[in-house]
Amino acid sequence: MTRFKIALAQINVQLDKNANLEKANEMALEASKNGAGLVVFPECFNTPYDTKYFRDYAEVIDTSNPSGTTLMLSNIAKECGVFIVGGSIPEKDPWSGKYFNTSVVFDNHGIIIAVHRKMHLADLNAPGRVVLSESDVFSPGSDITVFATPWGNIGLGICYDIRFTEISLISARRDNVIMMIFPAAFTAPNGQMFWEIYVAGCGPAQDETVPFHSNAHSTVVGPDGLVVVDGGVEEKVVYCDIGMVPLNLH
Repeated sequence: MTRFKIALAQINVQLDKNANLEKANEMALEASKNGAGLVVFPECFNTPYDTKYFRDYAEVIDTSNPSGTTLMLSNIAKECGVFIVGGSIPEKDPWSGKYFNTSVVFDNHGIIIAVHRKMHLADLNAPGRVVLSESDVFSPGSDITVFATPWGNIGLGICYDIRFTEISLISARRDNVIMMIFPAAFTAPNGQMFWEIYVAGCGPAQDETVPFHSNAHSTVVGPDGLVVVDGGVEEKVVYCDIGMVPLNLH
């Protein structure tokens, strides 16, 4: 496997959608100048993580004609010549009227190559900390998502999807992925990753002035289960060089 650098854009998400997109653009430009080939944004990076905002911030995702957030990400990927995992954004399906928590992936020409709808929704009930049910707004997705890159196949989930190991196991065994990526509102490496692949989680920066406090700590875990990088809690771009050949599980 050819070595490459991944950049996790740990954004401090604000109420202002345009400000979030401008910050995403700045961090992607910084990452490309520092040699990153793949840039990852957090879950719900263009909206505060709160059900009362999801419908208002939602966008229609048209893979053949990007607009809004997806158009911006497409332009960044094309301008910088990098692959982008667009964290996730609230999506409104114009046909069903349903809402989804959706990640869109772009190649280095700005073309959409994958779309993943979060399969396992997080219903959080921690009185005094956070009470939030994604299922009040979002519907679950149904498909396991893998996309091809020059470095190998990469699997994609969103946040709580990481808790359901079948997604990673199927991606590793069926598609021989070199890495699983989980844009998240939390980043929690769950013990040793015994599939001999990298696992990357990208979360928003920690902001104690908003109701939902992200854990931040964007993280890359190596094939040996050890944490390679930990992004802490501040707004920053977190880098990691990827280069280990995974174990063939077929």
